[in-house]
Amino acid sequence: NNASQGTQCIVRDPTGAFSCLHLTCRGINIYFSDINDLLALDLLRFTINKKYLAAYLKYEFMQSNSTGLNDVFKLSPGGCHKITQKGITSSFLWTPHTIYKKRIIEDPVKAAQLLYNVTQNCVTSWVECHHSIFHRFSGGLDSSIVLSCLKHGSNPLDVTCLNYFTSSPDGDERRYARPAAETSQYKLLEKQLEPAAVTLEKILKMSKSAEPESYLFGVDRGNYETRMAEIYQPAAIFSGHGGDSI
Repeated sequence: NNASQGTQCIVRDPTGAFSCLHLTCRGINIYFSDINDLLALDLLRFTINKKYLAAYLKYEFMQSNSTGLNDVFKLSPGGCHKITQKGITSSFLWTPHTIYKKRIIEDPVKAAQLLYNVTQNCVTSWVECHHSIFHRFSGGLDSSIVLSCLKHGSNPLDVTCLNYFTSSPDGDERRYARPAAETSQYKLLEKQLEPAAVTLEKILKMSKSAEPESYLFGVDRGNYETRMAEIYQPAAIFSGHGGDSI
């Protein structure tokens, strides 16, 4: 903020872990992360952004500043809004391409080693914050990479692996998960997912959101993970989520 010049900057962290939504109401710029906080003020009546929803149904991973509500927009991860008396200007304080343009690595061996170091350092840094964790471990590539990195923290770590499988062959990777967990000497809990046991009515009780969310994971696994958390008391949950996107 620069009060003397009437300037304010709104910045969203590069990970995008928390939503940063915004709208203009009666000439006032409002920024928030939870639409329910705004609903409590009873300032506006929102309408559905049907074009956004149609595009989302076609491709849910699209990147857009729009949301499922008209007149509600989001600030992208790494983005910045500079608010002055003249209006709002948008820019990015952090973007991946500024990094790879500065450090082009042609040697595949060097690139592989750097990728390994960065991955290991990231996982280890988070591990240092906790003494006990759950690791959602399918046995696939991404969660296996995280599993191998968990072993290298400086503090003793109590790890419980959660493996979900289905009755179909492509939904059962226990033949990979079991030997990996055994080699790492971590507990492995196996849970079969039954579509008939999923109660979709729970979705009606979900908190309101300005953006569509994938609720099925929580509905399908939430009760089980809650029960296991009461037993094992983990401080955090790790996973390989996002690996497929990379």
